[in-house]
Amino acid sequence: MADLPQEYSDAIGELGGLEKFGDKFTSTDQRANALAIILKKYTDNIMGAIGLIGGAMVAGEQNIREFRIQQNVPLNTGVILNQSPLFDGYIREVKIHWPPGCNGLVDVRVGHGPKQFCPFEGFLSLNNVTPSYYFNEYVVHTENIWVEIQNTDGVNAHTISVMINMVEKIIHG
Repeated sequence: MADLPQEYSDAIGELGGLEKFGDKFTSTDQRANALAIILKKYTDNIMGAIGLIGGAMVAGEQNIREFRIQQNVPLNTGVILNQSPLFDGYIREVKIHWPPGCNGLVDVRVGHGPKQFCPFEGFLSLNNVTPSYYFNEYVVHTENIWVEIQNTDGVNAHTISVMINMVEKIIHG
């Protein structure tokens, strides 16, 4: 593993295989999330080193913007919330917080313009978690980033938070 940056070699060396990796985390979700974090960091370093993202030369990712979309959704109600990006760039991370009591009754999906990307189809419905999803999703500043939330709970309203991290695309010739 001499080709990997030292921090990744150390992290992978500590894992020593999936058996040891499984011992450090109690659930499949925790293992998958930890692997995604390691892979994202390693992929970001590779993309930065070669300077290619989406087929274009990139000098750097200058502006970083976090959109926070939060909404209390009444029972048996759906909403679509929009946010306009200030620049062309890449959505790198989406975090969705489902508070306790959602019990799989609150559906969430995220997209931009006409395209849904989180999840790629359907909805996500969880309870009492805040998972992170990593992307390299290109968005043009003229497209709205949207979040659709459907509360199918017939008893309670639920407040859902969605955090979207986006970095600006900088091109040089």
